[in-house]
Amino acid sequence: MTQLPIAQTLHRKGQWSGIAAICELDYTERFVRRKRLTMRTGEAFVVDLAQATSMDEGDALELDNGMLVQIAARDEDLYK
Repeated sequence: MTQLPIAQTLHRKGQWSGIAAICELDYTERFVRRKRLTMRTGEAFVVDLAQATSMDEGDALELDNGMLVQIAARDEDLYK
């Protein structure tokens, strides 16, 4: 069994730079503490933050292997 990379560090938009993979999440999915997520590439990883956190478009998670994963807001239907 392969161990998934773990993200325990969140960098807010504007506080990080470099190349990053993308993970698209809707509004409710961006509220996390511990959760398994999947990048656009299909690669999975685990978020394990110290406290429940609302991630925003442009934030990035840093994986334990040094890779960055940028959070992108998934398109959602709007209700009237």
